Amino acid sequence: MFAIAQRGRTASLRLLALVSLIFWIGPTLHADIKMTPGDEKKSRQEKRRDKEMQERREQLSAMIPEVIPTQVSFVEGSSVEIELEAATAVAAGLQFLIRDEPKHGTLSNLRPHPESRFKALITYTHRSGDGLMDRFSYACRLGDGPVSAPGVVTLSGKAAEPRLEVLKQPMFEKSLPGREVMAKAVVRNSGIGPFKEALTWPEGWKGPRSLELAVGESAELALFYTPKEPGLHTSEVTLQTDVPESRIRLWLQCEQPFEVTPNRAQMEFDPERSVRWVRVKVSNATQENLRLSIIRPERLKGPAEVEVRPGLLSEIEFILPDADVESFSGEVLLTDGVLSERLTLGASPEPAQIRLVSPVTSELNFGRIDEGGSAEQHLVLENVGGQAGIVAIQVPPPFQVPEEEGALSVPPGSRRDLVLTASGAIAGRYGGSIIVTNQTGGRLEVKANAEFVDPKLPAPAAAGAAKATAPAAGNARPPARPAAVKAAAVVMEEPPDKPLAAAPQTTSPTRPQRPSTVMGVLPPAAAGMLSYISVFGMPLPPDQMSERLKKITNLRLERRARNELDITWESPPVEFQPQKYIVQQARQEYNPDLKMFFRQWVNVTSAQALPARDGRIGLRLTDLEPGSQYSVRFLGVDELERFSEPSDILIVSTLPPFRIPGWVWLLLGLSALAAVLAYLRSRQMSRGMSPATGTP
Repeated sequence: MFAIAQRGRTASLRLLALVSLIFWIGPTLHADIKMTPGDEKKSRQEKRRDKEMQERREQLSAMIPEVIPTQVSFVEGSSVEIELEAATAVAAGLQFLIRDEPKHGTLSNLRPHPESRFKALITYTHRSGDGLMDRFSYACRLGDGPVSAPGVVTLSGKAAEPRLEVLKQPMFEKSLPGREVMAKAVVRNSGIGPFKEALTWPEGWKGPRSLELAVGESAELALFYTPKEPGLHTSEVTLQTDVPESRIRLWLQCEQPFEVTPNRAQMEFDPERSVRWVRVKVSNATQENLRLSIIRPERLKGPAEVEVRPGLLSEIEFILPDADVESFSGEVLLTDGVLSERLTLGASPEPAQIRLVSPVTSELNFGRIDEGGSAEQHLVLENVGGQAGIVAIQVPPPFQVPEEEGALSVPPGSRRDLVLTASGAIAGRYGGSIIVTNQTGGRLEVKANAEFVDPKLPAPAAAGAAKATAPAAGNARPPARPAAVKAAAVVMEEPPDKPLAAAPQTTSPTRPQRPSTVMGVLPPAAAGMLSYISVFGMPLPPDQMSERLKKITNLRLERRARNELDITWESPPVEFQPQKYIVQQARQEYNPDLKMFFRQWVNVTSAQALPARDGRIGLRLTDLEPGSQYSVRFLGVDELERFSEPSDILIVSTLPPFRIPGWVWLLLGLSALAAVLAYLRSRQMSRGMSPATGTP
């Protein structure tokens, strides 16, 4: 309640007495000066008196103050300061009165307003847990004058709720499988209440278990993630329910540390080594030597581990031994202990391989045979391959093979005993080559010789090694039919001996198509082309190749930065200078039909020419991502927009983003510790304490 100034107290009392007198005697005076019926005019004195009374009434009504209703908001359980205001022309003697108290809170004492004499201050304190809607009324008056009509102050409360907002989303760097990465997010409580809750993170992501923030307080959250496999790892978490601004987006790119190309392959047969084989390449995308363990099926032979230098390729060969001839299908696992790459291999059964079992010396000697008689020898063949062998036998006369055995099938792992005869020849010496071929192009050559003699002539002392049968009544064997194919030539001799003629070479039969396997029908040419495309990409069409330009050679990485790479090569002679150079970057594209990754080459537009120096020219690749690996190649372009042969593939990588070294943090920590120890020592010395004993 306002105090009335001592200086104006007397004048105010006189004014209030006059107002009260007029208020009570006004009606009487009004009745006295009223004109009586029938009077048409008033005297000038009466008119002046009426006017003065009217002015006094207006002054009296203007001196009764009014209060202004208002609305105020508050937070549950808190206090709020409220301004009470009066509408009056006179501020002297103005007093504020509380008429009705609030139900859900308390009011303080009225206080003068520091800036306005027409206002007063009062504090409302809400009782926590009570209703959030409240009200009270107040009035005012001038001195001891009449009290104004009451005004209502409406109080609207709201719960003290926090509201989290993420000021900075976490930015994870690129990582490799098995390596933990850390990023930080900044969160602020912009609500009207404190926040304290437990936090739950998605599987695999780590962060603080709980968060406690006062009103307006900010905090930095450290988040961790260890990717298990390459690819894009994303998730999100909402720190406060139904508050979209509190959502943290988790995003991390995990790169492939090594790559096996191709990841599916068909093994080929090497006739020289009699083995089935395949070669694959392993690339290292990291900045360190990579040692990979190789887990392979027992049937497959190959290295147990391989070491790949940073940014380079290593080639691995797997083979199936000669004794393993059956079809093969299996997977090879290459792993660095964290990440694994699978290589799927398939192999058809080993082609038929016909070997000569008997005679061991590759020569058949039928010995001496009486003219008109015959002799037999055995030719034993074995198929050591994994497929049935179709064998064709070509014999020169007078040697013969039964017609049904001129072309026969030898199952895998089995033997065939062929009976060859020499018969029906006139006296003389015969020699030639028996040729055995199969469908894969295999060829065996067996020398055969025989001597037919006239039985009427005296026999020599030595007898032939072969069994001869002379024709006799009832025991003569008719000569067999000559073979259908007679590719080998033979020379018939009359005594004395003459040299034998050599058998001409025969043409090998055409190899049949490769059979279907788990990899499908895959001819050698197609398998080789797929392997080439998966590693090197599609070759350039011949009509786009320049006849003048030469291949760019001797690539070298000159400078490496976080966003740039300088690469140079030997400057070609003037006659081979291209119109311009282009650089291409490799990208892996997956073909769902073939279920294989193929390399695609894309032109790089952000490149700048480097000045020539020491016979070398080059390009600067810009706008690159820090800590990223790139596979690039370079081509020359002539005036007709034709290309040179692509350069060798160069695998390079940019520098990782800048980080404060660990030794800097260690040095700062030691400096802070030293400063604290020095401060404590100075305090002890200032108090007269001994640093050693701590006593005065």
